Amino acid sequence: MNKRYRRLYFPVLIIFIIPFLLQSCIRYPIFKFQVEREIVLDGTITDVEIAAEGNIFITRYTDGTDGAIYVEEFGSSNDPLNSFKVASAVRIRSTDLKLDTVGNIIIAGWFSGRLSYFIGEELKVVTTPSDRSVFLTKIDSDGNIIWFKTWHQHNSVIGADYSVYNDINICLDPDNNIYVCGNYNDTIILENETDTFQVTSRDEICNMFLARFNVDGEIDWLQSYYASIGDLIVHEGYLYFGGGNAGYNTEETDRQHILFGDRKNYAFLCKADLDGQIIWGEAWSGATGSAGVESLTINPVGDVILSGNFSGTVDFDPDEGVTEHTGFWDSYISRFTPDGEFRDTIVWDGGMLHGDYSYNSIVFDDRGNLFFSGNFTGDIDLDPGDDEYFISAEDMTDSSGFLCVIDDYGNFLWGEKIIWCTDMEIGLDDSIYLTGFFNLDDETGEYVSMLKIVQTK
Repeated sequence: MNKRYRRLYFPVLIIFIIPFLLQSCIRYPIFKFQVEREIVLDGTITDVEIAAEGNIFITRYTDGTDGAIYVEEFGSSNDPLNSFKVASAVRIRSTDLKLDTVGNIIIAGWFSGRLSYFIGEELKVVTTPSDRSVFLTKIDSDGNIIWFKTWHQHNSVIGADYSVYNDINICLDPDNNIYVCGNYNDTIILENETDTFQVTSRDEICNMFLARFNVDGEIDWLQSYYASIGDLIVHEGYLYFGGGNAGYNTEETDRQHILFGDRKNYAFLCKADLDGQIIWGEAWSGATGSAGVESLTINPVGDVILSGNFSGTVDFDPDEGVTEHTGFWDSYISRFTPDGEFRDTIVWDGGMLHGDYSYNSIVFDDRGNLFFSGNFTGDIDLDPGDDEYFISAEDMTDSSGFLCVIDDYGNFLWGEKIIWCTDMEIGLDDSIYLTGFFNLDDETGEYVSMLKIVQTK
């Protein structure tokens, strides 16, 4: 090589080529994932939460004459620390679990028939007059119930059976106030020392309730919307909630809002203050499609990230732009700024489950990678880009779970089929905790209830 060009070669290599390679490594990291730890428990685990010190809290339920919900606590090294029964009923489910800043455990869920629990040594018994009722309880770190609330949720005599919309979701603000949302088709009556709050569903279909309780379990406010709720989250002094609507109603009454006029079959995202007053709302739908929201989170730069599924042709941009996709119960993730500005949408092609079996969850690790889990039937392409990474359920009548990871550019990093998911959280070391049913041996059919999956470069 000519000395003149050789002298130029090395500066060019340093200035242009090496930075490009480094950027590529940062943008397209290669991750390896492996199961580090498994937990096997009776019943079904529904939720997992990671405490500030790294301990793992889960809820599980059993059915039948011994039906009950339980809380289990494990140390960061998988050592059992605590286990206690919360309440008993022939049919009972815990659907959400949160930890407050002083170590208390908040659980929400539903039950049918006769429910029993203990306050100290006193046995309390509640019998629901409707087909299904909601419960909300606070428990201290030793398993003692501090308070326990119940109210009506579903009555099939009123209208069609909308019991498939059974999740009751909760979130907490920095003062440990509790925000609760769910679906109902009944009359809800809640009281505190001075006021009575009452809402009644309309048109004999499933409506959405949204409420706030203080640290003592007293209700602060209660609202009802002509929609179905998916999830809610508190961030920097504001409440975000999202869901969907399968019908429309132009009538509006006090504290019982029509979110988006006479629009039909839409998904929505709203931002409200902590008193429940809506600041902005965005909705998206299509002339031939419907969509919903199932999970909300906040990314590292403060954008609101939501996941859900859709069918038909939907324009995901609620503003003047067009971001249109067509699918059959495919899954999607959308991003909005805190001011409600639409950023983008990513779509996964495949047979996502919906209705009673619908589930998906989204969380971020410290690197800004997005972990997305859910359940599906048939085939699903886990790579949302131009490449393909297909996984398949056993056949179209069976269902499976999946976990996939994308970076902050939307690039697919990793994905895998698992048996069935119910919840997902990120641990202190960026490990992933998954609850549900997970097959470890195809020959023996052995399964576990929770996995800890670690990521390494």
